[in-house]
Amino acid sequence: MMSKIHQSTKMVAAILFILILAFVGLMVFEWGADMSGSSYLNANAVGSVNGEDISWEAFSRLVSQAKTNQEQQSGSNLDEEQTTRLRNQLWDQLVQRMILKDEIDKLDIVVTDEDIATQVLQIVARQQAQNPQFQTNGQVDLDKVRAALNDDQNPQLRSTLLYMEEQISEDLPYQKLNQIMSASVVVTEQEMRDAFMAKNVQAKIEYLLSPASAYRDADVEATDAEIEAYYQANKDDFKANETRKLKYAFFSTAPSSEDSSRFFRIMNEIKSEMSAEDADLNSIARRESEDPTAQENGGDLGYFESGAMVKPFSDAAFAANIGDVIGPVKTQFGYHVIKVLDKKVEDGTDKVRAVHVLKELVTGGDTYEIARSSADELGAAAKKVGLDIAADNNGVILKETADIAQNDQGIIPGLGTLQTAMVWAFSADKDDVSEVFYNNTGYYVIKVEDVSPSGFRSLEDVKNVCKSRVETQKRKDMAKAYAESIASQINNSSDFAALAANDNKLLADTTDFFGYSVTVAKIGRAPNVVAKAFSMDLNETSGMLETDRGYYFIRVTDRKDFDETAYEAQRTTLRNQLVAQKSRSLFREWVTKLKDKSEIEDLRYKFFRS
Repeated sequence: MMSKIHQSTKMVAAILFILILAFVGLMVFEWGADMSGSSYLNANAVGSVNGEDISWEAFSRLVSQAKTNQEQQSGSNLDEEQTTRLRNQLWDQLVQRMILKDEIDKLDIVVTDEDIATQVLQIVARQQAQNPQFQTNGQVDLDKVRAALNDDQNPQLRSTLLYMEEQISEDLPYQKLNQIMSASVVVTEQEMRDAFMAKNVQAKIEYLLSPASAYRDADVEATDAEIEAYYQANKDDFKANETRKLKYAFFSTAPSSEDSSRFFRIMNEIKSEMSAEDADLNSIARRESEDPTAQENGGDLGYFESGAMVKPFSDAAFAANIGDVIGPVKTQFGYHVIKVLDKKVEDGTDKVRAVHVLKELVTGGDTYEIARSSADELGAAAKKVGLDIAADNNGVILKETADIAQNDQGIIPGLGTLQTAMVWAFSADKDDVSEVFYNNTGYYVIKVEDVSPSGFRSLEDVKNVCKSRVETQKRKDMAKAYAESIASQINNSSDFAALAANDNKLLADTTDFFGYSVTVAKIGRAPNVVAKAFSMDLNETSGMLETDRGYYFIRVTDRKDFDETAYEAQRTTLRNQLVAQKSRSLFREWVTKLKDKSEIEDLRYKFFRS
């Protein structure tokens, strides 16, 4: 196959090499590597999909590669929360890939050498679209690209292309699977016309409203019988998901008093050093400051006016005298020791020149070690005697959460974001004790204190909600009765504004242009109003229309109708957009159904504390 897609010319080899590496990096990040293998025991698995294990070693390697890639692109390190989010994304992608691999096997989808060669050619042509060497008459010339790839004079690029072929051969079956799904998508003429109408057909109306809010002070009362009847008729509104109540021990990793004492001792030493008459302030700043600009400016901020710096820093600098060394001053960036070098007035504005050293108070390694050891010790004891007894024996105070429902964000009230703990909590049984979990606030040992199965909230729990809704409906019924009483007076010549001006139970206004949407500015959710606005004649007055707010009479004052010429010009684009949208939606729904039918075991909580 290499005869089809060998190497580029020397002139473009370096460029193509970078582009191909970028492509391969994307492929690795998007799909990862082969995570499974019979050489790993289940004890070393972070999970499984339909009986196929995902090894901890391979998954960790994938996360590490992706994390390094993101950090190199962003130029900054990922914190614990960002790393957890990345790990979750990779897990979801990996599970999806493994599920789809089974479908690829069932459909007997194969990739030929010709398929791979074509894909490589298209990728390189796309990346080199603006390179004159690969153009004829201003357009990409595939023959020129093919000739470059067939050049055998660049062994380095040859190796890269081989790796690229391997990645493409792994990815193409999934692309073909997606193409098979997309081939079943049908976009009708009516769907295209509806899409055009949604963007281009608009109406403007004036309206008269009999609002339920006009009766907010009316004396209405919901009886117990009415409340219970509403509850029974709308019980689905009060479905309750399964919840868990957790009891937990928390070991904080915030800076300890020892960390603070050590930190401020260092800051005071720096302050003393900067106070010396012969102090080399720039050298001190370059050596000690954590301000990223200190290596360039030696901590010298030049002259600045009040307000140019964050307020605590600015206030301290302007309050000091020339030569004063002040601090530590706390700001959102950390703690500053500041030496005021000079003051002046320039164009009527007071200015200060200062040198500063910035340091952030951070948790020391000993504090982390004590917190982790304490958590590990309690966790080990809790596995033997239970969390309550172990905590009592170790003098640890336990806390409880309220009943919590599972959420994809992994947010546990009181603990913060702890995705792995959330997964564990909803897979564990009552009284089970967890391994030690960690987030950016500290270490946790958790017990499932109680389990409440899914069902319906009781009438007692939602009685006030039902009562409020019944009373709201009664007020709306009053608005309806009033609208019905004036309906016979409303006609095409009625002056809505004048009617509302003389009646405090009515409101009148006009809207801006709006399209085919159930929501209209100034009105809110109003499908009946929207449907009528696009079906009645201009200046025709409607009958009574119900909305959540009350009852409307409307009149269409202007409308932008369907433009056949504009539609024909956009028809192809509309079709392509709708095919893409429906393909994505169909694919997502299909994958969701496959996941629901698959046996997916997530054991990451055993290996990752956060």
